[in-house]
Amino acid sequence: MYCKKCGKKLPDGSKFCGVCGAKQDSQIVQQSLKSKELKRSQYGLKTPILLIGIFIAIGVIVWGGYQYKNQPEKIIVGVWDVIDVNLNRTGDKIEFRKDGTLLTGSTVGYWSFVEKDKLRLTSWSEEHTYECTRTNRIFQQKELMLSEGNNVIYLEKE
Repeated sequence: MYCKKCGKKLPDGSKFCGVCGAKQDSQIVQQSLKSKELKRSQYGLKTPILLIGIFIAIGVIVWGGYQYKNQPEKIIVGVWDVIDVNLNRTGDKIEFRKDGTLLTGSTVGYWSFVEKDKLRLTSWSEEHTYECTRTNRIFQQKELMLSEGNNVIYLEKE
């Protein structure tokens, strides 16, 4: 039981508060203070759990968006200029289409990722699997280096 005036804890059945002297209505005061205390303790625990849940959800959404945007299949689709080892454009173009077809001049072929960093290029007569590298000196989601042994192809997205 608690005092209705000062909130001090009192022995059950007290008629007066020993601290402030206020007259007590024992049952009503005790029930209302206990219900307030119970509500406070419920909200006290729910708020941090809710905030933690919100932060985790935001983190998952941001991470998932980054992973989706940086899938190799999403990056490679488009028209690319072929550039030589001196970083000059050769005039040749390679188009990677969403459906997996590949156009280089008059040659039609197919492309697919064997692994995250291994790109397979197939034409009617040849098949090559290239290491697909984003070069630090030039790559900014627009440039790529494909290598197979001594055969290296630099690409720059239009």
